[in-house]
Order: sequence, then C-alpha cells, then structure tokens
Amino acid sequence: MRKFIILLLVSAVFSASAQQSKFKTGIVVTNTGDTLKGFFYVKKDPGSRDSLRYRKTLQSDVVSFAWSSLKYFGTPGEDDYLVCTVKRNLEYIDPYAYNIMLQDSIITEAIPLTPVFKGKHLSLYKYYGPSDYFFISDGVKVVQLVQTYRYLTTHEKYFSPGLLPRYFINYIFRNQLFEFFDFDSDRKMFNQLEKTDYLEYPLKSLISKMDKKLD
Repeated sequence: MRKFIILLLVSAVFSASAQQSKFKTGIVVTNTGDTLKGFFYVKKDPGSRDSLRYRKTLQSDVVSFAWSSLKYFGTPGEDDYLVCTVKRNLEYIDPYAYNIMLQDSIITEAIPLTPVFKGKHLSLYKYYGPSDYFFISDGVKVVQLVQTYRYLTTHEKYFSPGLLPRYFINYIFRNQLFEFFDFDSDRKMFNQLEKTDYLEYPLKSLISKMDKKLD
C-alpha cells in the first residue's frame, strides 16, 4: 500500500511537471483589448473545439479562451500567432485514398494562424487542419488562398490512362494573388506564379518576392 501511494505521488508530480512544460512565456490579447502577460499553450481537442490555455504564473489556475475571444497570442518577435474570423473553403485531398474531402464545404469561424512569412507589405499564414490551408494578409484584410478540386469526367478518364490523378486541380489562389500584385507587368513573376503549387515553400518564395517588389 505504501509503495502504491509513493508511486501515485510520483506520477502526480511528473504529470504536473509535464503540464507546466507545455506552457510558453508570452502574451495573450483578447477581443476586448486586454493584454495578458504570462504563459500559454494550445490545447488540441477534437473537431473545432481547440482552445488556448493561459496562466498568469505557472502556479496560477488555468484559464481557457475560445478562439473567438482572441486577437493574438505568442511570444513577440519569436512566435506570433494571429487569431481572426475568416471565411474559408475546407476542401482537401485525402493523402492516402486521393479522394476529395469536404467538397464545396465553406465555414466562417475564428481560427489561429501560424506565420510562415511576414514582410513589409504582405504576410503569409498557415492553418493546420486535416490539410494545410494558407492565408495572405496585406495588413488590412486576411484572405484564404483557395485551391479546389473536381473528379475527372468519364471522357477525361478515358484520355488519362492509369489510376492517378483522379481529380482536376482548380488553382484559384493564382488568380487571387493578382489582387495583391500586378503580375501582368512582370513576366518573370508571372512565370513563377504559374509554377507555384499550394505548398508552404513555393508560396513563401513567391509572396516574399512580391513583398520586396512592392517597395
């Protein structure tokens, strides 16, 4: 019995230590304008029930914030996370079965965005969901860069032998980026745009060059 109690106490200490190690030093800014200094970490829950956990000190009680109540959290200059309410398309390709998931599904909700690139004029953000979704900001608005899909028609399948690809990609984001840069006036940038895929590195490379040319 004594050994069991000791083991229970040790487990509790390790559990508390593990909980504390999740927290990062930083600030949390709420929609009401309050700036809270302390410690935070993102609690991953099923579906859209993610939330932010905050403590004023590591010994303080934990306070939970829904994304809809926040504007920002992070460690300024290191890890800056923008929280905003955006309309977004949920479509993505299942990486194993290559099926189109959540086709034609659109939702408006508050989500945390992770910075990929922050420039003088333009910034690129990522949202980690069942697939990576990307967003661009010009300092005034935040817009999702959209890529959608459709299955091949019977006629297209006939002239596309083999199992893959089974879908056609709509590179909507390439047209969206014309709102932020005049690609028609820069042939080199236009060519890069046409080759840019909906992936972190290609998008970061393109948008960082767009940002520099806007000086």
